[in-house]
Amino acid sequence: MEPFTIITSLSKSEYKSWLLHTNTRRPFAILQHILGPAMIVFSFYMYYITNGSISFPWPTLLVGLFFIFIPYFFTWLGALKFYNTALAQENTYVFSEEHVTVNSSTATATMTWDHFIKWKEYKNIMILYVSKNVAHLIKTESMTPEQIDFIRSKIPAKK
Repeated sequence: MEPFTIITSLSKSEYKSWLLHTNTRRPFAILQHILGPAMIVFSFYMYYITNGSISFPWPTLLVGLFFIFIPYFFTWLGALKFYNTALAQENTYVFSEEHVTVNSSTATATMTWDHFIKWKEYKNIMILYVSKNVAHLIKTESMTPEQIDFIRSKIPAKK
């Protein structure tokens, strides 16, 4: 395939959406989303089954609410901490058979395809992982299906 160029930037809301998706798919977050509502229901159940003879179990209710809202809090915190101008500015990616070149306003990097360990997709974002915790987030809106398939063929799929 002929080399092609993609110019992309990521808005803060797109980054928060991806971060929330990533955070809520972890096993502990799934457990929190099960335990939180269960604790809330349990607190109301215990109060009403005793016909109000005990005081309302506020600690159980508050812990349940904490379990439900903590992933959203960490997403907001992560967006504040990790979203920076590198994601907001336009980055130019040049994809060729041998390598990927990334140009930003502050740096240029050329990486061979074996530098990437896996790829994932989320909505209109392709995530190209360089390590377990470092990735390039590229919008796929302006890419053709052939270009997306080309990138997929060069990098192993998610594990």
